[in-house]
Amino acid sequence: MNNEDDMEPNPNLFYTQPIFPADSPDFDKLKGQTEWTLQTPGIRLGLALDYYRFEAFATKRERDAYCGPTAYQDVRYAPATTKDLRSNDITIDRIACGHDIDHPMFEAVVSPLFDAAFRRLIGATIEAPKATDGVIAESEIIIARVRYSIKAESAGG
Repeated sequence: MNNEDDMEPNPNLFYTQPIFPADSPDFDKLKGQTEWTLQTPGIRLGLALDYYRFEAFATKRERDAYCGPTAYQDVRYAPATTKDLRSNDITIDRIACGHDIDHPMFEAVVSPLFDAAFRRLIGATIEAPKATDGVIAESEIIIARVRYSIKAESAGG
């Protein structure tokens, strides 16, 4: 379903990447955990690993302004290149839009990211078991560090 060229990051955008320091004490707390709750030691890092993504921006200046600390004390954003994305196996459907919806370049940055998230949803929908009720597939897109879910629901078997 996915054309490999459609999954490549846009070389005309500017990217950030989350940096998770290997010496964070929370990594040791998470080792060996098989079940997760909000009381799990180190859970904030576990949630951060799932939440923080590579981000795309229209300009280098705006990208650089978003580099630095995050809400989680052990995570920082740093500039990234398309080489960084490739070496981390990051495809376009796993990149967040750094701009909010009021930004003049929002549509240019978010359109390929949204298209990739939608392609992932359609692919999962096609692969979903038939005659299933409820949510049969879902995808997500992160915009300005807010996660949005896109779900496909069955109308019934």
